[in-house]
Amino acid sequence: MVLLHLYLAFLKVGAFAVGGAYSLIPLIERQVVTVHGWLTREEFLEVYGVSASVPGAISIKMATYTGYKLAGIPGVIAANLGHFTVPALLTVLLFGVLRQAARWPEAGAFLAGVRAGTWGLLLGLALSLAREGTVDARALAIAVPALVLIGFFRVDPAVVLVASGLAGVLLYR
Repeated sequence: MVLLHLYLAFLKVGAFAVGGAYSLIPLIERQVVTVHGWLTREEFLEVYGVSASVPGAISIKMATYTGYKLAGIPGVIAANLGHFTVPALLTVLLFGVLRQAARWPEAGAFLAGVRAGTWGLLLGLALSLAREGTVDARALAIAVPALVLIGFFRVDPAVVLVASGLAGVLLYR
């Protein structure tokens, strides 16, 4: 039964895989932490941090970790199949339509709305973490420079995550 639940949870995530990997993080967090309780919030953040610092799509690595934790290799397969089902089917079935839709003004407006919604998802996750007390002065001392480095200086997020980890060693010891 856990394999079916993994498949369905990541099917929901994959069904809304629009706007890039970072828009998926709140969706994954809702499924694995809030809805199913498979990971604690702290474990989710640790997995996210590690996932963001190694090559590959974050959502795939999070599905892989969650699936493996719950059911080993069959769990990995179930979670990743769920994650890929909807995007793969839509890509195969609608490729021609998507090419034509790119020319429609409504399609551009729709995607602009999706990008704006992505901002809301990310800010909502940040507020949720702050509200739950996972943000303290030390966390802010790491998060604010990370935000500036990525947002204003376009430093590679993997470099910022490694630097943040090193700062964590200094501040949280």
